[in-house]
Amino acid sequence: MRGTTLLQVQARSTDTGLNNVIRYKISNGGANNELFVIHPVTGKLNILVEVIVRLTNAVFVARS
Repeated sequence: MRGTTLLQVQARSTDTGLNNVIRYKISNGGANNELFVIHPVTGKLNILVEVIVRLTNAVFVARS
């Protein structure tokens, strides 16, 4: 998986059998989404670009 993991989403289904399988996807980002990618099984959301966040005196840098 490329990029830096931002978070992991989770869902549960009360269905049984094949209807119990959950897959994740980004549905409103277009096929050429260059910012985020989500793993279809684990639900890990990764960012594909460098992000710099400044919080008061601290600096957080995430690089892919």
